[in-house]
Order: sequence, then structure tokens, then C-alpha cells
Amino acid sequence: MAAYQGKRFKRTESDEAGRHERKLPADGGAPQAKTPAGHVANPDNYVAGAAHFHARPAAGVRPVVPAHGRQGAAGHRGSSRSANVARQPRHRRASSGGPAPKARRSPRRALSIGLAVIGVALLVAAAGIFISAQLGYREAQGAYDELATLAPVSDSSTEQSGVPQPDFDALAAINPDVVGWIYVPGTNINYPVVQADDNSTYLDRLFNGVTNASGSIFMDCDNQAPGVLDQQTVLYGHQMLDGAMFNQVNQTQDQATFDTWQDVFYITPDATYRFRPLVTSLVEETFLDARTANFTGDQTLASYLNEMLGSAAAQAEDAQERAQSATQVLTLITCSDSIVPSPRRAVMVCTLEETVRPTGSSG
Repeated sequence: MAAYQGKRFKRTESDEAGRHERKLPADGGAPQAKTPAGHVANPDNYVAGAAHFHARPAAGVRPVVPAHGRQGAAGHRGSSRSANVARQPRHRRASSGGPAPKARRSPRRALSIGLAVIGVALLVAAAGIFISAQLGYREAQGAYDELATLAPVSDSSTEQSGVPQPDFDALAAINPDVVGWIYVPGTNINYPVVQADDNSTYLDRLFNGVTNASGSIFMDCDNQAPGVLDQQTVLYGHQMLDGAMFNQVNQTQDQATFDTWQDVFYITPDATYRFRPLVTSLVEETFLDARTANFTGDQTLASYLNEMLGSAAAQAEDAQERAQSATQVLTLITCSDSIVPSPRRAVMVCTLEETVRPTGSSG
């Protein structure tokens, strides 16, 4: 370390020569400086031209700028340039020679953009579902309106006046699964009834065989065709949002609506049956008694009807009396919820009041 320090601070021969070249004037004043050409400069010029000439400061020493120099034009430009550099964005100062890097996207902004995209996608999907449903409703309505022309309402003075008279031969030519026709005055229920080997075929199939969410009104596969041959004849239909099929059956959970239903007609090639609404209840889809064709053992038709009255949403004034004397019933079943799928079903039970057979038929 001592050798290193001695080497660091050792004077060179040029330093000694420069030291002897500096001579003091005879009057003891300041040393005379030599100009680059070797001439002696006038010492007064250092004072008189101080505002225009500044000697270079020694290395490592920061010059002190006079107050009037800091406020001068040159000083003002220098300070403004420094301020501008300081105000520039960091990425511009760091890469002034090339293109500025892209700003980093914040997580919050990315989340907002993502949610907006999802929202738009959901709106488009909802619009597609709505349009598809409307087209389906229109298709089903057109198909059943056309079929209604094959079941003109009788205007004769007979007992069947005001009741549709279906042309079952024409209907069977379109669909051989046809077994009957259901009609409820004062409602839009006026449809052909079909029956298949299961209870799923006609959930999404129109009477003409076209796939459609409205489906068909169909009889339970356990019932004997054409219906009203068992203790309980069960018909199923969807509750469509446009009010079609069995939508109005679900509405009879309201007592005031229930009371507007006076008669329910079920028509077969053999007879016209008139039923009266007894009760509308809300049951679980696993409640098998609601689709039992014939009751045996301790569970009789009367006990089943009393159980339905015990959970009634709406019922007839004489429901208790009719439940004890009923021998045959027609049961209409539909979904109980119009938007959210539900495991419960709206069930309307109607008791048989009258059977009208065509003239000349036996039964």
C-alpha cells in the first residue's frame, strides 16, 4: 500500500518544470499568465471581460455561476432544456434513438375488456335463442291452425252444438297415432291428441312429425286408446311461453281462473265426453298416482282424489262430493314453471259428467 501511495502522489518532471516557469512580478501582484501564443495576457482583461470570458475550472471543481449569469439568456435556455429533459417520459429518454416501447396494459383494463366481450356474447346468444323460439312458436301455431280446419265446430241444434267435429280419417292420414281431440271452451286448447309407445316421442314433435319444442298433446302410454276406458285418462302438454298447448292449465292454480273453466271436452271416433274441472294441484313429477290408469287395493280412485284435494291450489265448490262419487276422470298435466325448469307439475283433474255418442253407434 505504501508503494502504491508513493507512486500515486509522486511528482513528475513536467510538474516541476511548470512550477519553475511561473514567475511572480516584481510588485508582488498576481502571476502573469501566458497566452497560447506565448504572450503575456493583460491581467485587467480578467476583470473587465468577466462577463464575456470565463476561465475553464479545474478538473473536479464545479464553477459557481454568478446570480446575473443564472438569470441571463444563456442560463435560461440551459435550465429550460434540463427541465424539458426531466419532463420527458422515461421510455422516451431511454430510447430516443429507436421506437418507443408499447405501454403495458393494466390488469383492471384487461378485465374490463374481457367482461365487455362476454357481455356482448351473452346478448348475441340471448337474441339468437329469442329469435329461434319465436320462429318455433310461429311454426307450431301455423301447423295446429291448419289442423283445426279438420275439426270444424258444429253449429247444429244437437247436444254437440259448439263442439268440434274432427275428421279422424283425415287426421289419421297425416298421423296414424291420433286417438282423440281435446277442446276447452273459452281457451286456446283445441288440439288433436296422439299416443305413442312411450311418453317421450311427442315431447318435441308436432302432430305432423316436424321436430319442434311445442310438441304435441299426447295420452299416457299406459292408457287404453282411444281414451276414457280406464279410471284415469292422462293427457300431457307443454306450457309454452306464447300461451299455446297446456299453458292455461297451469294458470288454473289461480282460483279465479279455475272458476272460468266450465267444461272440458274429449272427443274420440266413438264418442264425445264432457268433463268438469274438480281440482288443480301442484305435485312432484315423481308422484305416480297422477298418471295411474287404474287404482287397485287400498288406493282407490276416491282416496287419490281426496289426496289431490288436500294439496289443492284451486278447486270446485262441490269438489268433496264429486270426489266420492267419481268413476272416471280426465287428468291434464303440464309444467308448473314457465322459465326455470321445475320438478313439479300442475295437475288438473276433471270428473266425467256426460257421454254423447254419435247417432246409430252402440256403447
